[in-house]
Amino acid sequence: MSPASARMCIGIIAGVAALTSTGASDARSALRDKVWEVVQRTKTTRATYTTYVWNWIKGEDGSPPNPWRARFHDGDRARLEGWEHRSIADCGSGRGVAISNDPKGRHAGASVGRYTCGIDTTERFKSAAYLGLVDTPWGRADRIRLVVGQTARVYDVDKEGIVVGETWYDTSPYATRPADRVILHQTIFAVLHTVPSHDMFEERSLRKAYTPAQFQAPPKL
Repeated sequence: MSPASARMCIGIIAGVAALTSTGASDARSALRDKVWEVVQRTKTTRATYTTYVWNWIKGEDGSPPNPWRARFHDGDRARLEGWEHRSIADCGSGRGVAISNDPKGRHAGASVGRYTCGIDTTERFKSAAYLGLVDTPWGRADRIRLVVGQTARVYDVDKEGIVVGETWYDTSPYATRPADRVILHQTIFAVLHTVPSHDMFEERSLRKAYTPAQFQAPPKL
């Protein structure tokens, strides 16, 4: 092969490699953009909805505390409440107020908005992946996986931005059995397109819970 031909072959190979690399990079970027779009859908939705959820949570000793949780949303206002915590947020400004049973009691600011409005983004994600469309009891949803520390959080999000499924997995090397890997799984009691009260997004409303007693007890399996 002549030097000129050799240089041409090298140029072609380099060009193909560059195109392949660029194509792979664009694909990864598109996947990241898709994951971010799904996350943002939960935070920017203006849908009116209520979800009542039972969280099956494995404690450090293997015991399941199993707390209930409810999420309420109306326009750009959101409310999250559980057995020991309640918060409200203006998802337009990204700020919120929370009360809990801990000694500090009241918290306010952007950090409250990050977990009250849609998917919790208070912690940095190590990695993210779009897992495709899935069928759920509440219709078709986009499934994504977000890794925080040694926990992989899998969310199902419908077209309105409602989280209709959530499971957390322990990805540490100590979780060797499948039964050990699932550390949180949700049972959704109901998804409603209404809220109990339009006053529930005011700070004074945090003194009471709006979740009915029937959704504060474990589901019958």
